[in-house]
Amino acid sequence: MSADSPITEYAISKQKDKIQAAGKTFDVAPYGIAVDKGSKLTDVIKNALQSLIDDGSYTKILKKWGVDDGAVTQAEVDAASKQ
Repeated sequence: MSADSPITEYAISKQKDKIQAAGKTFDVAPYGIAVDKGSKLTDVIKNALQSLIDDGSYTKILKKWGVDDGAVTQAEVDAASKQ
C-alpha cells in the first residue's frame, strides 16, 4: 500500500505481524487547519498550536504516532503561500 505517512504508520501499528514499511518517509509536509479568511479563530488556533509546540506536547503527540519527522517549530498562518 502507499499512503500518507501517518496513515501508513497507523496501519503498521495495528498489523505489525502482517505488514511492514518498505522504507523511510521520503517527503514530508505539514498539515493545515482551514478557517475562513479573517476568522477570529485564526489567532486562537495559531497560538494554541504554538503553545503545544513550545511546551513539548506537539512533539510528544507526533512521536506517539510515529510522524515526528514532519514536525514544525513554528505555527504559521498561510505558510504554504510563503514558500
